[in-house]
Amino acid sequence: MVRHQVVPQARRLRPKLLDEATHLFLGRGCMAQSLAPYLRKSGLKYFHWIRDARSYLKEIDKSLELNPSGELSAGSNLVIWLSLSDSALKSAVTKLKRRFPKATLIHFSGALFFDHALGFHPPYPILLRNNTRKPDWRNMPFTLEKEHQATWKGANLRPLVKQIFLGDKVFIHAKDKTIYHAFCVLVSSIPLVLYEAVSVKGRKLGVPSTQWHRLMEASLSNWQQLGKKGLNGPLVRKDTRMVKAHLDALKKNAFLKKIYQLTAREVVQWH
Repeated sequence: MVRHQVVPQARRLRPKLLDEATHLFLGRGCMAQSLAPYLRKSGLKYFHWIRDARSYLKEIDKSLELNPSGELSAGSNLVIWLSLSDSALKSAVTKLKRRFPKATLIHFSGALFFDHALGFHPPYPILLRNNTRKPDWRNMPFTLEKEHQATWKGANLRPLVKQIFLGDKVFIHAKDKTIYHAFCVLVSSIPLVLYEAVSVKGRKLGVPSTQWHRLMEASLSNWQQLGKKGLNGPLVRKDTRMVKAHLDALKKNAFLKKIYQLTAREVVQWH
């Protein structure tokens, strides 16, 4: 039976409250609101404590002042999930590790690394909108740090990766996290920015946005099936005359022209 409780804003972090759970989940943003229901259904026994960054950090400070040497009787079995912004993580990790030195801390940042907290990053855009596709947490891939690979094999975390999160686990070095996260931003953002820019210009020509959407879907489908061979058009054919005509047509839009030039340069290297 799942032991789940959302702590009211007025209640403080006290060891006796946490004795009833093996997992403490901090946060109330998109990640927390999306992941918490799955954890509840999965059978994971956890204690969900909703706080925004300022509130819960102040609460931790109060807890440290009240009982600076206190520790959970089952502290070594406690796993604390930090669904917080990158700007709040460093302070949170420091204070929580001081308060619960035997606890295992897990955060979701794709860019940051901590010696005393494990990265568990889902390369997936988490949104809370009624019309968006719900994340498949059970089969979600995650990126983790090689420096903490041994810890993930411990008894506390083995059920997480064997029974609750069944997707692929990719381990990378801590030094590579920043560029890895930059890649995530590029892959998730560039198609949307490009689509929006083309849609705005296309509407002036009388072309509906749905046409670009279908084109993007078809191109992605071709790439998924054929890889680089799924790309076609004048760049692949090396039709320099047509490429020059395209660049001339784009001369009044510096952004789209630059994207076209960079794309053409990259495609040339493929063939």
